[in-house]
Amino acid sequence: MKFLRELPIGFLFLIAIFPHIDIGFSNIFLDDIPVLLFFVLALIQIVSFRLQGNRLSLSNNYLFYWVIYIVYTFINPLIINGDYLITTDVLRSLFIFVIFIYYLIFSSFGNLIFGLSKKLLFVLSAFSIFCYFFEFSLGKDAYEYWNIGFNRNQWGFTSGRINGFQAGGPNAFGDLIVLLGLRVIFDINLSRMQRSLCIVLAYLGCFFTYSRASLLVFVTLCVFLLIINKEYIGLAFLVMSILFSMNFGLINRFSSESETEGISDRLEMQAATSSELANRDLKYQFFGYGFGNFAVVREEVKEVAEFSSDLRPTGPHNGFMYKILNYGYIGFALYLILIFYPVKSILLKTKNSFVYSLSLFGPIIAFLGLNLSGDLFQNESLVWLFWLYLFEIYKKE
Repeated sequence: MKFLRELPIGFLFLIAIFPHIDIGFSNIFLDDIPVLLFFVLALIQIVSFRLQGNRLSLSNNYLFYWVIYIVYTFINPLIINGDYLITTDVLRSLFIFVIFIYYLIFSSFGNLIFGLSKKLLFVLSAFSIFCYFFEFSLGKDAYEYWNIGFNRNQWGFTSGRINGFQAGGPNAFGDLIVLLGLRVIFDINLSRMQRSLCIVLAYLGCFFTYSRASLLVFVTLCVFLLIINKEYIGLAFLVMSILFSMNFGLINRFSSESETEGISDRLEMQAATSSELANRDLKYQFFGYGFGNFAVVREEVKEVAEFSSDLRPTGPHNGFMYKILNYGYIGFALYLILIFYPVKSILLKTKNSFVYSLSLFGPIIAFLGLNLSGDLFQNESLVWLFWLYLFEIYKKE
């Protein structure tokens, strides 16, 4: 029985190692298979739980907020476009909601999540390091943009960037390693030597993606938590890892002119989005433009259909702005409630130490910080891990 209840959680972690490649079915890719398996097994377990005479309390406030948010995302197209449309974002929200229900019904999966996070951190970091030194690649995914593995990058960015199996490119791969690393490194179940090894693996795995934001967030939070935990051996291993990485372009990644152009592009996109948000009509201020209707290319913010087919319109590379662009300030406020409701009580009422609380929130803080330079809230191959860690905090509270 325990194995059957833990199996759906295991399928969630498979999302990170199933590449986004076409398998011959319409709109279904290889990385959708773990999602479908989770759905089926989780729903079977939930129905079985109910058939055994158990009841799920519907007085849970957090459950109520989730229902409100999902209903809002479902009716938002009706408000904006005048017709019903089940968007991929609605399906993503339903997926996260089922994870929450599953976590709510059954006992805590804290030890399982730690164990799977540790194994996945080792696999992905080892893959990143191996692909860099052996220039190994598995070819492009279904987006036909990034290689899975080593990327020579002939279009101006750092050569040798490593991309993982998930959709989203090297930046998303670096973000994924950061979340896993911060969850694992500061778990109380690790010995000091295990912690030091995980620090080296997480840092180098993240470094070879050459994702600046991921690296800065990881190092900043890691140094802070190591110091307040008085883990000076781990801090020494982190410093040695940083010094080692200087031989592979660390300074150039942050200082070269070609790389700083990437920062300028993102600032330009976010400035254009900010201007659009401030000047749009009152209706769109409250309800947004609807999911997937508007996108950004440099200083242009307009309907997706208006962009040339030669361009790759994206979000503004700021998850918070993208939520406001899609769902307005009403949808954004509801989303913030979902994020911060599990956090408030454990911060105010926890009997654990301040250090323990910070260790729990490391991946949460990192994910929110990384959304300042990326559209991670919309990345279905990564966002599940954020919510899983957040539900873990909620279950402890």
